Amino acid sequence: MFWKLKYINAVKYIEKGEKEKSYGYFQKMLKEKKCDISAVATYGYQLLKLGDFESAKNVFSMIDKNKINDKNELAVNMNLGLFYWLTGEKDKAIKLTEETLEKYKTTNLYINLGYFLALDNQLEKALAVCLEGREFSPDNKAILDNLGFTYFKMGELEKAEEIYGELFKGAAPSFPECYYNFGLVKKAKGEKGEAKELFEDALKQQFSPLISLKETDVLKELELCRE
Repeated sequence: MFWKLKYINAVKYIEKGEKEKSYGYFQKMLKEKKCDISAVATYGYQLLKLGDFESAKNVFSMIDKNKINDKNELAVNMNLGLFYWLTGEKDKAIKLTEETLEKYKTTNLYINLGYFLALDNQLEKALAVCLEGREFSPDNKAILDNLGFTYFKMGELEKAEEIYGELFKGAAPSFPECYYNFGLVKKAKGEKGEAKELFEDALKQQFSPLISLKETDVLKELELCRE
């Protein structure tokens, strides 16, 4: 189990931004005979969080798919699917995530697949996944955001607004997409003042390399509302 200690150190240093030290521990981890490939995939995910896609590509290429088993399949496939999506292999990302969700029902898989399908304009499939995801995890704000965004893209503005009303009950969400997407709904309904406030709130949230939405997208919509 020594590989786990090396993995813990690898993640600790990557979170500190000390990539060279982190990668040194990661290399030592790989040399351990019993090192689980789920740790390799999770380390690749940590690099994706930093936006270091090139290093992540090198790490994910080390995964020996012959070593995937029931214990590590979920972690490997979920992170690998996200990697495919972020590096432009969208069909592979969707296919792998769909196959994994058929076997393992988890909130994160519902979030990822609903997100992928909605952005890929596979709206009927996205709607089915989001509705099933809401039954599985009724209060998850990311699932609700995917559902509201899907309704928006389908032109179902009233349904979208209803979902966002549900999403914004209770604690305020901390991810920018829901503010931005709700802003798009308000803008489409001609409510530019409310849309503007939502776009401004989106800019107050932390943006991540793991999402497709960029600050420039929000700024563009905000400028249009100010015209």
